Amino acid sequence: MKVTVKERNLNVRASRPRLDAPTYQFLPPGSEIEVDGKLYQGDMFEGIDTWLRDDGDCYYWSGGVLPRIIAPIERAILPKSLNNLVERIIIQNQSLIKGSGENFIIGILDSGIDFRHKSLENALIGNEENNLKGADPSLTNPHGTNVAGIMVGNEGFITGISPGSQIRSFKITDSNGNIESNALKTSLDSIVKAGNIDILNFSFDLSKSEVVGLSENIKRIISQGTVIIAAGNKSGVNENVLNPLSLINEIILVGAFSNFSNIDVIRKVNVFFLNRQITTTGIFDIDPISTLSNSSAYCPIICGLVARFLSTNDIQRSNRISRVKDFLAQNSFVISDSIEPFKMYRA
Repeated sequence: MKVTVKERNLNVRASRPRLDAPTYQFLPPGSEIEVDGKLYQGDMFEGIDTWLRDDGDCYYWSGGVLPRIIAPIERAILPKSLNNLVERIIIQNQSLIKGSGENFIIGILDSGIDFRHKSLENALIGNEENNLKGADPSLTNPHGTNVAGIMVGNEGFITGISPGSQIRSFKITDSNGNIESNALKTSLDSIVKAGNIDILNFSFDLSKSEVVGLSENIKRIISQGTVIIAAGNKSGVNENVLNPLSLINEIILVGAFSNFSNIDVIRKVNVFFLNRQITTTGIFDIDPISTLSNSSAYCPIICGLVARFLSTNDIQRSNRISRVKDFLAQNSFVISDSIEPFKMYRA
């Protein structure tokens, strides 16, 4: 059936009846919309919490149209599983990621990881506490644990992207999540000395001066064939600000944006996603299931995909960075109106 937009512009919300759902256009007054004739329960706006849906899975606030529809309210369909992240991956060629990341080591530079968690306890092969100021020994900041669950969660509460991979954790922050520069440098030196980290996850921001000061350390890691994957942009109101790690060309930058309007910024990251909250692991005795969003959440998704790709395809370390960049470019999607949270795009 058709309805008509009332006296003010009406946003088109993709995929779900929520005020925070992505919107790519608005419809001016007088526009006609073909909808399925049902009402769906959604966010409240101006006292009305019912929405309309079209065949393209777009939603429209029912208070913005005429006529008023009288119909049973149906709840919008949610993803079948929020906890199995592997099942939610969408790439162009699934056969390239048949492996589970087995026999590959991922380094995580972050706030530390709670390996008491049932979804993480089998993944740890190394744990360095490099916060040199002697921050409290208890693990109170969940960020590193959130990142690890997205990447390697193995059954239990969460199934991560590459559950067969192993983790070396490098704790470089205090309990508030503030990076300690000396701890970061010490960790980078440890990674160079180990020489066996296949993929390195940078889910945090650095200043330009920090990147310049650490560039030689980072380049030594790259020269060993380690694929470095970093959060490409900042979060919230600053999401259009690039991470200064973009100064190092070999690093793969992962972006997460609330919309795709700023194409000039988007073109400067390797792959990007529409930003969503992602279900993952938290501190086990506080909040065992948690969520994470922004580019620091999508960075471990790409780490997991890369681990699966490398475990499926035998590639020499010296060729890995270029092959991984090709894989990401060829298996991401050009910008569309899809809202799949694990569908990666290229500009």
